Amino acid sequence: MADRPKPGDGEAVVSFITKLPGNFHVPEDDLVVPSSLARYGLSEIVNRLLSFDEPRPFDFLVNGEFLRTSLLEYLEAKKLSSEKVLQIEYTMALSEPEMKDIDQVPDWISGVAALQVCPSAWFVAVSYDGTARLYQGEKSQQVVRLSEAPITAVAAVPVDGGLGSHIVAAGKDGTMRCCAFRHGDSGVSAGPVVALKGASSTKAVEAVAINEDGTLIASAGWDHDIISVWNGDVFGAAEPSSSGSKRKAPESVEPPKFALEGGHSQVVSCLQFGVKARHPFTLISGSWDCTLRVWDMAAASCVCNFPVGRAVTSVSVSPGMPSQMATSHEDGHVSIWDVRAAPHASTQAH
Repeated sequence: MADRPKPGDGEAVVSFITKLPGNFHVPEDDLVVPSSLARYGLSEIVNRLLSFDEPRPFDFLVNGEFLRTSLLEYLEAKKLSSEKVLQIEYTMALSEPEMKDIDQVPDWISGVAALQVCPSAWFVAVSYDGTARLYQGEKSQQVVRLSEAPITAVAAVPVDGGLGSHIVAAGKDGTMRCCAFRHGDSGVSAGPVVALKGASSTKAVEAVAINEDGTLIASAGWDHDIISVWNGDVFGAAEPSSSGSKRKAPESVEPPKFALEGGHSQVVSCLQFGVKARHPFTLISGSWDCTLRVWDMAAASCVCNFPVGRAVTSVSVSPGMPSQMATSHEDGHVSIWDVRAAPHASTQAH
């Protein structure tokens, strides 16, 4: 302690730390600096210690809060002694905002899906205005009207090596809309929209899913005790015309192949097919009834029912090993599931 630098009038003792990569690290020694320094002056000191050819702009945090005053004003505001070593974390400063043209959607965006195997340059976003918008990177390529009713969710699967995709969108009117797209350097083309609706479905659809090879489509929502499953061959009528001419959308509404009944007691908020390589006949559903269910498609029955303790808002299945799932919840939590594990108490992640 006797060797620690003692600040004089108008001085402060500081120590710099950072979470930046190693080439941005400076010695964590105690330094005596003028207490009148603020962000700009502290940035000059860090740049001198780093000896970069070109100075870098830095920002500074003390106890997790950005420093927006001089050191003296901070010490006085926090009623700290000038002899106390102030540990300051530095990070790269954000550049000034740039003006940029962005695509404006007139209503709530309810779902986004990649149109190619990730990382994908193409993706689709659906909105409560009843449209699907196709994007390549940051640029909007096409807007397709799917419905006059709000669209609540979307799922997509790539076809033809990523040169095309099939999408299915859920509607608040209880109907799903299927459409096929072609996209690439030559532009974007969309086929007619095919409607899917269960015979007795009158309530809003909130979740849709397509399996990896596009042969099965599933939907569920406020008809919570029924999950409808369709054959993916409906996309044959939704393909764009090879001649480029417009085709009229089919008038008929396709009935489901079969239904999974006796499931959830509240709205089904998410659906996900199992990974084909390991779980080819599996469908996973999550609900506001605080459960996650696993369905055997071949037997058309529920084989697992995981109690969650909170409403499920989305589910994702890991394509790798081991077989794991992640669920998000309305209270901000994320749960990780290992389907091989025996029943046990939840473990909180920090």
